[in-house]
Amino acid sequence: MKDTILIVEDDPNIRFTICEMLDLEGYKTMQAANGEEALILIKSKKVNLIISDWMMPKMDGINLLTTLKKSKLTYTIPFIIVTAKPMIEDKIVALELGADDFLVKPFSAKELYLRCKNKLSLQKNKLSEELISELTEDQIQTKDHLFLIELKKYIGKQYSNEHLNLKQMADYFIMGTSNFQKYVKKLTGKSVFKIVFEQRLIKAHELILEKKLSINEIANICGFKNTYYLTKKYKEHFGNLPSKTMKNNE
Repeated sequence: MKDTILIVEDDPNIRFTICEMLDLEGYKTMQAANGEEALILIKSKKVNLIISDWMMPKMDGINLLTTLKKSKLTYTIPFIIVTAKPMIEDKIVALELGADDFLVKPFSAKELYLRCKNKLSLQKNKLSEELISELTEDQIQTKDHLFLIELKKYIGKQYSNEHLNLKQMADYFIMGTSNFQKYVKKLTGKSVFKIVFEQRLIKAHELILEKKLSINEIANICGFKNTYYLTKKYKEHFGNLPSKTMKNNE
């Protein structure tokens, strides 16, 4: 299959020219006029490499880079920053934020091709090494496992958020809501909010066992509407009232 390269550039003429260069070299290309459009594409399409202009409206290349490098699902995508400013300070900023390469306008088709080829080859070699390591050491966590760990961490930061919704969660993982739901269901066999609900109950159980807070305080911390709702759901899940659990733990 052809590698897919996403071109993020607000100038349509430059964007088209870059795509034309890469199409001639046998790559599949996609286009976005700014970082916001790019994120929408990345959520629904497989992207092997990103070439992004620095200065753009709505969301510039640096903000796009920062957003992608924060996510466990997208931080490995090679990212090339393009700019018209050949300043060493700018290059340092981009590299410090995780950019894999830096291109200064104007550049030749040959330079563009070689940088893309080298980054994609390096990425494939890295993935091959990780696969070999996983097979020999059996210790490297899979992408799915890392996703579930990250999901649990994210839910842990949102316990008290009663209004947590599917879009907020999908956006955090840079995925479309439908793909996010399907991915969670595939990995766990449960719906997203079933997972959230169970994690909140487990956290409530941990706090109840500690006996440092009242049931009302625990309900607020764990995102339950009120004490009655927590008590009801806790008993359904653990087979005991929170107050009885506290007493039994004495």
